[in-house]
Amino acid sequence: MSGRSYLFASLMVAGLWVTYLFHSHAFYAPWFYDDAPTLRGLADVQDWSSAWAFIWSGVASAIGRPLSNASYLLNFADWPTNPVGFRRTGVLLHLINALLLGWVALRIGRMVPAMRDRAELFASLLAVAWALHPLTFSANLMPVQRMTVLAGTFTLLGLLLYAIGRERLQHRETCVSGVVICSVAVGGFSVLGVLAKENGALLPFLVAVLEYSVLRRLPNKLNLGVWRLWQVGFFALPFVMLLVYVAHGWPTTMNTYAARNFSLDERLASQAVLTWQYMRQMFIPNVMQFGPFQDGVKVYSAMDVQVLISAFAWFAVVVLAWLERSRSGLLMLAVGWFWAGHLLESTILPLELSFEHRNYIPAIGPIAGLIAAGLLVRSLHFLPWVFMCLVVLSGWRVTSLWTDTLAAAEIQQTYHPRSVRAAQFVAMLYDRLGDDETTYRVIELAVERMPEASDLLATKLMLGCRANNHDVIRRSIESFHERARALDPSFALSDTLRHVKDMVLDGHCDLAPDELVQVTSDLLENPRIDANKLLKHNLHHVRADLLHASAGAEAALAELIEAFNSNPNPETAILVASMFDALGFSSDALDFLDRANEAFPMAVRRRQDGWQQQFGNMRTYLCSKTGSC
Repeated sequence: MSGRSYLFASLMVAGLWVTYLFHSHAFYAPWFYDDAPTLRGLADVQDWSSAWAFIWSGVASAIGRPLSNASYLLNFADWPTNPVGFRRTGVLLHLINALLLGWVALRIGRMVPAMRDRAELFASLLAVAWALHPLTFSANLMPVQRMTVLAGTFTLLGLLLYAIGRERLQHRETCVSGVVICSVAVGGFSVLGVLAKENGALLPFLVAVLEYSVLRRLPNKLNLGVWRLWQVGFFALPFVMLLVYVAHGWPTTMNTYAARNFSLDERLASQAVLTWQYMRQMFIPNVMQFGPFQDGVKVYSAMDVQVLISAFAWFAVVVLAWLERSRSGLLMLAVGWFWAGHLLESTILPLELSFEHRNYIPAIGPIAGLIAAGLLVRSLHFLPWVFMCLVVLSGWRVTSLWTDTLAAAEIQQTYHPRSVRAAQFVAMLYDRLGDDETTYRVIELAVERMPEASDLLATKLMLGCRANNHDVIRRSIESFHERARALDPSFALSDTLRHVKDMVLDGHCDLAPDELVQVTSDLLENPRIDANKLLKHNLHHVRADLLHASAGAEAALAELIEAFNSNPNPETAILVASMFDALGFSSDALDFLDRANEAFPMAVRRRQDGWQQQFGNMRTYLCSKTGSC
């Protein structure tokens, strides 16, 4: 082993060991807000058949992210009692990604003449700085975000294979095999990445950024016409496909915006500011601003001064990067890579405004640009080492805070006062300690700060029911009547109201069923809740249970039909058919099943959890009963 190879190996081993050590401080934190909806199906995994059903049960997208679900099966025995196992697996996957990144950077560094003598140092510093950067911690330590990390694995594997193929393109005798390898790298690993998370589709754009920045001066012995045709097929065509995908889903996109507290214009304006905030956290980290609770950020409008300054700054940087590309290409790499990685989650899609984990792959480009500039420019030699010290110190500080979960959560709430999730997380921790008084006080103060948060108000009602506090229940109901039509929608709202409904029906809450029905009626008049299909579906289910107890089966049936129409799924369809049958309308039940089967979306049809058999059994029963099939 040469001296430079020994340096590379030593820095990588030491850096990855420190990375694991830092992350281990946060292993014992409880589950986070999005873990249960994704992972609860692991409780049903008993054999290969149920495991296969879980793999295809994802609802986060039309495809369902089956490879990510398959990776969760590695920890099926850890659900629901051991989040440590999930986090350990996620961090080990992150270490694999750091190794892949180091390997990619080493190969690219050895291809670029200016970097060849420093390739080992560049690759090891980049991989370790990225692995230790607290901007990646949310992806590694939130079990549900293994999707992001696994998509990153396939992206880095694709980049590694592309680097191998690109190296072969420099020699006439190997250029044919090189273009085949590049094709498999970009095409094959994009598909695998998408099966983990949709970000995997961005691999062609990341490769294009590499090709038009630091690799643009490398020799290419492939026929020029063939190479240009290849670029059209693997760079331009994916972009066209992405545009077609967005255009095809545009009505759904705009319907989703109707359920958000921001418009498309406001989202784009906000991203101009938020992406600069990501960059600031990347290079001048504020330890207290890191964490999983990034909801509650300010919504900007297009004419806000901060938006105009941010947008102009991005325009200036992009122009400068384009002009600089003929020299080192490092600024083009940094800026182009960052925006290529944010192309899906920080542009027009109606996702939440801000999440740290969105920077998992995009952060690589700017960090690589800084480290490469520091190694190549004599006057900037200090930069990589200063940056590395900053990353180590901030990474240690961020993870060490989570050795005391409650203290860390309270710090998060202090620095993210508009975060509904931070308040709920702190309240949950006090609730687990049995401190009912502090749990209620946390929620009460949060409701005062964020009166528009529907799930906080529902939590306040639930706590009032649990404590049998008549005064809290009445004030909560009055608040719902006053604010329901202007509250922000939240998926947690229906879950919390479901708990309240159970307490009401069990007689453990000083609230009449009709009063809770009126609350849901007020909520359904909220236009943003009405536009949220899943939330509307769940609220109609709550109403069905309440009305079944107070007004009878026919009233409940009407609500279940409304629930199905809002969000067609087999479970509700079978429930509606069963109730039709119980009321003596078996022919109507059969007709409803046949109409329901035609209404199921693609995400339901690809599920392999046995619903088809249950649906078929129900239909066979109704056919035999009515004799009409």
